[in-house]
Amino acid sequence: MKIRTMRSLCALAFAAGAASVLAGPIGANHVVVIQVGADNRVSNVTNAAMDQYLKEYTKLGVFVQSIPLPVSVSGNNRRMTQSGTATSNGHLNLSVNGQFLTLCGYDADFNTAGVANTPVTTVNRIIGRVSIATGDIDSSTFLDAQYNADNMRDAITVDGTSYYTAGNSTPSGTGGVWYVSHGSPLDSGAFRDFLAATPNNTRKVNIANGQLYVSTSTSTPENYRGVNTIGTGIPTTVGQATTLLPGFDVETIPTSLSPSHYDFAFIGTDTLYVADDRTGVNAPRNGIQKWRLESGVWVYKYSLRVGINSTIRSLAAEEIAPGVVQLYTTTGENTANKLVTISDAVTDSSNGTSFTVLATAPTFTVWRGVELIPNDASPTNTVTGVVDFGNVGPTYNSGPFPGSIPVSFRDAANNEIATGSASYNAVTGAFSAVVPGAVTVPYRVSFKLGFWLRKTLPNPSGPAAPLGNYNFGTVAPLVGDADDDNEITNSDYALWAASNGNSVAANTDCDFDGDGEITNSDYALWASTNGNSGDN
Repeated sequence: MKIRTMRSLCALAFAAGAASVLAGPIGANHVVVIQVGADNRVSNVTNAAMDQYLKEYTKLGVFVQSIPLPVSVSGNNRRMTQSGTATSNGHLNLSVNGQFLTLCGYDADFNTAGVANTPVTTVNRIIGRVSIATGDIDSSTFLDAQYNADNMRDAITVDGTSYYTAGNSTPSGTGGVWYVSHGSPLDSGAFRDFLAATPNNTRKVNIANGQLYVSTSTSTPENYRGVNTIGTGIPTTVGQATTLLPGFDVETIPTSLSPSHYDFAFIGTDTLYVADDRTGVNAPRNGIQKWRLESGVWVYKYSLRVGINSTIRSLAAEEIAPGVVQLYTTTGENTANKLVTISDAVTDSSNGTSFTVLATAPTFTVWRGVELIPNDASPTNTVTGVVDFGNVGPTYNSGPFPGSIPVSFRDAANNEIATGSASYNAVTGAFSAVVPGAVTVPYRVSFKLGFWLRKTLPNPSGPAAPLGNYNFGTVAPLVGDADDDNEITNSDYALWAASNGNSVAANTDCDFDGDGEITNSDYALWASTNGNSGDN
């Protein structure tokens, strides 16, 4: 297939790519790709241990940020370098709960020679867990007896507390698929369970539709070439069976097809896209294969090919409209390869469209795994509660009261971190606000509107609320602050007196009972709250 290039966007991505250093939250609806080698390299990556980065882009190819993976030990976090030439390594996964990205590496110093073939007892294999909400990296999970002297390729998690892994070992016996607890194998309750020992040489794990899968190109002791189930559902006990999906056995007939499957993505339960890294005119099924489930058997339909000699190993896919899929992958050049995308209709029997280049890796670096961050990936924390105005009448609640309230989010020292807006139900008093992603520490929520005195919750005199969801219960803001200075004093009385007898058009902030008129009942409310100040 031909490739269209988005030249201006790629240029923008290059310009921004070299500048970003600090990690931040990973944006919803963005694309993330693993980069091996720093932007400023002056020679090709090698089989030695290279630095890794997560590069974030919009779906139009606009650069967002670069997140460096650890190259030195810091607390419980281990080094997380990667081989520059082990092309089967470097896959990237979104957790089932949508809160983390996972990837693998080696606990080795930068430039450690032949890092993928090092003994696991001296160079532990590392699982990295990256928070989508914050961009924070946890590389404390290490394997010290698995994937010996060979490639650890992939790891996926349901919720960040345990992982399923894939890779190879030399000699065989410590490859296959493992089930691994988060953290050190020495931690209390830690486990490293050999979920599926056969085949030993595995490539990519995935969880879809409540089932654990693995891809491999192994044909002994029986044919596993393609996508396989591991046990039933998402198993957690050792000795699970690896079973090739029905229909994939035809990939070895004729044997000249020699399938070489890597990453894969399900769309629903009846469509499957698989990356195949074969090249050349004798590999007509290379590229992104499309399979459909027909009468219980998976049937190959066609391949989306970047080019005859471009290897494809990574894959991310999403259904952007009913029956319409957008696919993302990285091309197979040894350096300065490309992030590309293409659309496909699940019911099509062929596809004549072209790949679009979104961005190109810096010279002397290489891109590997790719993953999509869906719109609902970032975990959402909310502040809820009830605002009770007590003696403020129902006329006010059904009249001029707005449906939203400006909110200030503050840290434990009561310094503003971010602002937002709370929805408010004037009939029930229900208050709800989404905590912005910039709030990554224990926090307070503070709000004031018109003649209310400010409420800050939890009150600055006590501890802040832990990061997460927070319900402040029921609060009753005091009213009477006509001049909006967060105090109720004689100056507020003076404003009331000047407006007394008028409709709210004269001074809305003096209609303390919300009945549409400024009368002695508003004075009575002012008198009952006079001398009070709002929260800081």
